[in-house]
Amino acid sequence: MTASDEPPLQLMLDGNIADVLLDDEILRNGLRDLLDIRAAEVYVTHVAVDETLKTPDQARRDRLILALLAIGARLVPTSAFVFGISRLDLANLGTDAANLALSEFMEGNQDHLEDALIATTARDREMHFATAEKSRGRLFRHTPEFVVLSVPDLRDAVNARLVRERRLDPRQRDLVDDLQRRVDRDRATASGATPTTPDAESDLL
Repeated sequence: MTASDEPPLQLMLDGNIADVLLDDEILRNGLRDLLDIRAAEVYVTHVAVDETLKTPDQARRDRLILALLAIGARLVPTSAFVFGISRLDLANLGTDAANLALSEFMEGNQDHLEDALIATTARDREMHFATAEKSRGRLFRHTPEFVVLSVPDLRDAVNARLVRERRLDPRQRDLVDDLQRRVDRDRATASGATPTTPDAESDLL
């Protein structure tokens, strides 16, 4: 049992989270720490892995896979099946509820099909869904109880759980948060992008 006596934080990762994990050592180590004390469980679908494997730069592709392995991400079958995307051995034929959720998450846009399939699996398994997608409002518009975490939300959830598990002093959390903001700002500056804050993100578009 963990120090907090809470059930594990169950996370389903969108395909774009692998990039975040690779570039964010603080988050990666925090998740690994929670995993080591069984305070978190991290899952991916073949859809997310396939998305990662499409990365054209082989060196970065290898590092992305290693980042997922570093946090102990476990592969689970999707809760619905989509021809042309799903793998027979890694997907379940969807129930009526799962197929309805898939349709709702897509909102008629085929471009949303892959992340909708992952989100459907997360909701079906009652997991939090972590995504770097900015326009994430459609993922919980139809089911307000479905927990969808942006990258800042994910960092907050991990750090808060580390505090409750006594793996991170509350005062250290402030330092970690400040360090993360500076890292994000420096990375954005180096890439020529405009640094954003959680409040500035278009999460609900």
